[in-house]
Amino acid sequence: DAVIKIQAFFRASRARHEYQMLVHSDTPPLSVVRKFLHLLDMGDGDIREEAGLLNLREEVVRSIRFNKQLEADLDLMDLKIGLLVRNRATLQEVVSHCKKLTKKNKEQLSDLMDVERSKGLKALSRQRRERLEAYQHLLYLLQTQPLYLAQVIFLMPQSRSTSFMEMFVFSLFNYGCDSREAYLLLQLFTEALRYEIRLKVEQPQDVVTGNPTAIKMLVNFYRHAQGQNALRDSLGPALQDVLQDRTLSIRTDPVEVYKIWINQTETQTGHKSALPYEVSPEEALAHPEVQRRIDIAIINLKNLTDRG
Repeated sequence: DAVIKIQAFFRASRARHEYQMLVHSDTPPLSVVRKFLHLLDMGDGDIREEAGLLNLREEVVRSIRFNKQLEADLDLMDLKIGLLVRNRATLQEVVSHCKKLTKKNKEQLSDLMDVERSKGLKALSRQRRERLEAYQHLLYLLQTQPLYLAQVIFLMPQSRSTSFMEMFVFSLFNYGCDSREAYLLLQLFTEALRYEIRLKVEQPQDVVTGNPTAIKMLVNFYRHAQGQNALRDSLGPALQDVLQDRTLSIRTDPVEVYKIWINQTETQTGHKSALPYEVSPEEALAHPEVQRRIDIAIINLKNLTDRG
């Protein structure tokens, strides 16, 4: 029994070794390939499985064609229902007025309605479809090319920007309810801020003191629940990383960086620094250590804003 077990173990180990060689080796030996060649033979089960896959593909193609036809029928039905709803009052007025017509006038009106019925419905349906497609292209262009809306928002008077934004811009992007529309709306805010900076901002502090329209748009949108959810999903992970990294330096104010440097130097040496504590931004930037720390902070800020 022990000999049989040893032989079986040896055969199984050799079979595993040869199988691994066949799978992972680029040039397996011919003897190994010959042993596993029978696995490549196509049997009745393989043929039946292949036939089943072909039938499934044909069924999928038929279903796709059927669904496309259903969509076309639904679009046509929607157009006709819209026409009926739109013209219901008019038809009622015509019926009411026809009761007062003479026989001759009724015959003339019937001929006229037959002519209009033969060409008016299809012509109007085609016109509505073309108009609908044109609006679809327009809205897609406004969503994906934010420069157009950014220019319109910037050129509008400040007093009307908020009402215009709530009436049109937010509804165009469905208030950022899904990730795609939230991303496109954020792209609009970004482009609007860039456009306004190019035309109005002359100094960096103008972004804060000038009350840009794009900033007002951002604040107004992200005060709503939809905006807060989108802001939490997009900026939450990055902000968590910043808050948890105690060693991250993102301060760019020269005076603040200078004071932190002085405090750290005094803590490390145990002696009061010979440098003055109160300095101007120009005096703080005169120290190479302050410049080095600000350069590191700028690099860190760029890396954070370029994420994602």
